[in-house]
Amino acid sequence: MKKLPDSVKRTVIQKLNEGLSYRQIANSVNVSFGSVKNIADSNKISAPKCRAGRRCLLNDYDRRAVNRLVRSGAVKSGTDIQKKLKNTHGNRELTKLGFKARRKVKKPLLTKRHHELRLKFAKDHQHWTPEQWANGFWTYESKINLHGPNGIKYIWKKPSKTITSRDVTPTLKFGDGKILFGEVFARLVLEI
Repeated sequence: MKKLPDSVKRTVIQKLNEGLSYRQIANSVNVSFGSVKNIADSNKISAPKCRAGRRCLLNDYDRRAVNRLVRSGAVKSGTDIQKKLKNTHGNRELTKLGFKARRKVKKPLLTKRHHELRLKFAKDHQHWTPEQWANGFWTYESKINLHGPNGIKYIWKKPSKTITSRDVTPTLKFGDGKILFGEVFARLVLEI
């Protein structure tokens, strides 16, 4: 094996200090991979750390766009994001941005009027005592689905305790092939 000229060794050392990989240096200087490694070892120059795994497909601009799309509710899944960005990276990028797949909460479908009436009821009764609450009609219901369980829907969101309207799957009171069993317990105390 012939000895490398000093000029080639200096070039290799310079390129190692620039942070190029052994393979890149070997190709640019026309020496073998082993020669580059030997020069690095003899001069105590450590190899640049290679990043493992596939190269990230999203740049910072794309990440911000994904964040906006998810927060605004314009997309519902990683597949929707892929369609919007015309790329093949959805769920992995959502996870990197801090989002987690969560089950959507099922609540009755409420209109704006329902919200207003519920708020009014809450304000009217916020100072009631436990004795006042004990006087009234209370119902208990159980439901049996005739056509299998209701499907589970997921949403991507960052961990938080607040629930927005986007996090809810509305349910309808009548339909969906179910039977409801209910009981009514009446406790009225007449004030004389």
